[in-house]
Amino acid sequence: MSTTTRDPWGAASGFAALAVGAAAMVFEEGGPPPGTSDAQVAAFFGAHAAALLAQSLLFLVGAAFLLWFLGALRARLAVVEGGPGRYAEIVFGAGTAYVALTVVAQAGQVALARVAASAAAPQLVAAVADLVGALFVVVAVPAAVTLGAFAVLALRSTGLPSWLGVLAGAAAIAQVGLLAGVVVTDGVFAPTGAYSLVPYPLYVLWLAATAGLLAAVRPRAAAAVDDE
Repeated sequence: MSTTTRDPWGAASGFAALAVGAAAMVFEEGGPPPGTSDAQVAAFFGAHAAALLAQSLLFLVGAAFLLWFLGALRARLAVVEGGPGRYAEIVFGAGTAYVALTVVAQAGQVALARVAASAAAPQLVAAVADLVGALFVVVAVPAAVTLGAFAVLALRSTGLPSWLGVLAGAAAIAQVGLLAGVVVTDGVFAPTGAYSLVPYPLYVLWLAATAGLLAAVRPRAAAAVDDE
């Protein structure tokens, strides 16, 4: 299978997801440091409830654009891969799971904002905050699989630039590092630690570069991927 058609709409959806995500980051307030009391946690999120809701709305809009982008990306990768298209399907399936978990996490953030704004018991607010934090950690699993599968295909075929595969691989490894937040509650690798700032910029670079690829580069005829 081969095609010579660019996909401007697929590229546009990727860039739109980036733009909406950038707007959402304007409302980023971080979180209370580890060891903060339940009352302080409730006060923090209560003070920033409006920003949390605005951010969630924007990220949910971005999720819709990202789903469209993943569909376009699957079509492009299937052309590059040829054969059964297993890597294209892994990228699409894991990417869809990533978006779905992100939507669930944003639903949790909406609930957190509303509970905190209602002056609910601090213990309840803190419990919801912990749940939301856990959701934002576990989304790293499908994110890492999406990026990892893309990296493997890019590095083993001739239809994608190898540098993009290296970037995707680095972004995938960075996502795996976030899982330390499951067992670490303090320090660099805690969910709100310094390391949490590392994976997102790499993901943004990959998404921007891949969207640019959809816009500017015509896919080559299917290139064989050696799975032996």
